Amino acid sequence: MSTIVKTAEFPDASVYGYAIYKQAWCYFNLQDFRNALEQFVKTIEFADANPEARDARNLQRQSRMEMVLSYSEVGTPQRAHEFFRRYSGGDATALEMFEKLGEIYFDTGKWEQAIAVYHGLMEKQQGSARLCTWQGRVTNAIISSRPKPDQVTEVQRLLDLYETVKGTNQPQEVKNDCRAQAAAVLIDLATHWHREAVGTENQPGTNDRNTMNLATNLYRMIVEKFPDLHDVCWKASKQASQVKRTVSIDEAQKLLDLIDRIDHMWRETGGATATRLPH
Repeated sequence: MSTIVKTAEFPDASVYGYAIYKQAWCYFNLQDFRNALEQFVKTIEFADANPEARDARNLQRQSRMEMVLSYSEVGTPQRAHEFFRRYSGGDATALEMFEKLGEIYFDTGKWEQAIAVYHGLMEKQQGSARLCTWQGRVTNAIISSRPKPDQVTEVQRLLDLYETVKGTNQPQEVKNDCRAQAAAVLIDLATHWHREAVGTENQPGTNDRNTMNLATNLYRMIVEKFPDLHDVCWKASKQASQVKRTVSIDEAQKLLDLIDRIDHMWRETGGATATRLPH
């Protein structure tokens, strides 16, 4: 650290930009996040003032993304976007930094801060293809931090957003992804509450009637919002009966196609992790 600090005292040194960048990381590792943030800012400003300096643009690009880590420790979600705009070099990069801040908050369990960032992203980019992703993060954050009634409300918002996205001109891939996210959250929560109420092999259930009713209502929403889940399973069952009565390769292929569709839907909604109840 002392060598880096000494080098940073000489702005004309060829490695000055690198020295203040490394100083930022030294402060960060010492958990002095405010000084770390200040040094990342200095690195960005140095590169702006000295574009021909050694590795200036690369250091600036790295500092813009890495300063978000320090900001997450000392800043607030409400002021984040405006702060990032000051040093980002453009609106697109500022939004990228803002989204990275949301990811940091989400990954570290800072639920209220994560919710604020994702709400901010949805407000600033109302036509984005990532709306469902952000609302899905908000929903999961609320599931992790708030009472069951709030969780139900947020799941409904995610389902409403899916219905809205279905009617837009977004690419079909975006619509399919939104559908998968909504279904996954809904199934995961219904399964979790079901397990909570009835228990598992290793843990007894609460036998709470209200929790069981909530799980039942979520299962009902799954059938209502994603009727093809039930329809495809019913068709597969009927086709299996048909295959038993014949040796037709065509009929067998129809059953295999339906099984592939069920497998695809199952994987889209989280597969075994999200949907399988222990015996």
